[in-house]
Amino acid sequence: MAGIDSLFGPMLIGVFLNTILYGFLILQTYTYYQTRKNHRHMPLLDYLVLYLLFMETLNTGFDIALIYEPLILRYGTEEAVKFVPLMLIADPIVMALISTPIQLFFARRIYIMTKSKLIVASILFFAFCSLTGGIAATIATAVIREFARLQELKGAIITWLFSSAIADIIITTSLLMNLYRKKTGIKATDDMVDKMMRFTLQTGLLTSIFASLDVILFLAIPGTAYNFALDFPLSKLYTNSLLSSLNARREYQNGSKDFLSIGDTGLESLRFRSLSTIQQVHLSPSTVPRFHQGTIDVQQAEPESASPGGRSDLKVDFGVHGGSTTV
Repeated sequence: MAGIDSLFGPMLIGVFLNTILYGFLILQTYTYYQTRKNHRHMPLLDYLVLYLLFMETLNTGFDIALIYEPLILRYGTEEAVKFVPLMLIADPIVMALISTPIQLFFARRIYIMTKSKLIVASILFFAFCSLTGGIAATIATAVIREFARLQELKGAIITWLFSSAIADIIITTSLLMNLYRKKTGIKATDDMVDKMMRFTLQTGLLTSIFASLDVILFLAIPGTAYNFALDFPLSKLYTNSLLSSLNARREYQNGSKDFLSIGDTGLESLRFRSLSTIQQVHLSPSTVPRFHQGTIDVQQAEPESASPGGRSDLKVDFGVHGGSTTV
């Protein structure tokens, strides 16, 4: 049996990280509901955020209780180091009930953007495999209840966490490919696309890396609890990633009246605004080869002049019934 430091030390660190990220989650949730009144009302999304807040509150309470039990209630007893805390039994299923709806949300968005049934089917398959593994891990933990026998959960743990990691990788890759296709050749909008691609990559890979390392530590160092340092905060990474994505999207849309709409992404139209000076550009019909389904493809055009005061707009004349727009 592992020592106290390698058993409860990582668990305590994991609980600390979980509670810290819970504070960030509260802030992200507050920001979401503060800004929602300025955007199209989406009740299902609002309910999803409320559901995640409720589940994450339960998760944080369970994690605090599971470390309180061995360190306070059973302090100095043999049971503290022999049997897993009671609330640890709930950890896999609660985490799966948090990560799976988030993955389903992104699967729906990806289908709206790409119309690819194959990609969505892959995400759904691994998401439900993860949910099944989480349920199996909870049942097995309740039956085993001993630290020394946790390695008997290998199959359920691998199914739960590796399936979740694979789903995250598919989601991240699909979003990156879709964003890359939104590049127009205009530096300001391409810079914004690059920024959103970096953001998507960072948040998407973070959850898959944590889930993979969780399994690797569990298998590579048996008899210890080092994996729990990454396991306990994992659910908060999922929820914070979703909320930060929603809030960042609204910030991009809401920060200025100047924006360029690049087609319909299924995310209430993906809009980019320039944070730097953009020159005025007048385009004739010959320079705008395609204008359909809400998509604007802008090619090279000569700048005329910049607006006074150090701020300038991008003015696009579509040459359609004399119409033009300033973005």
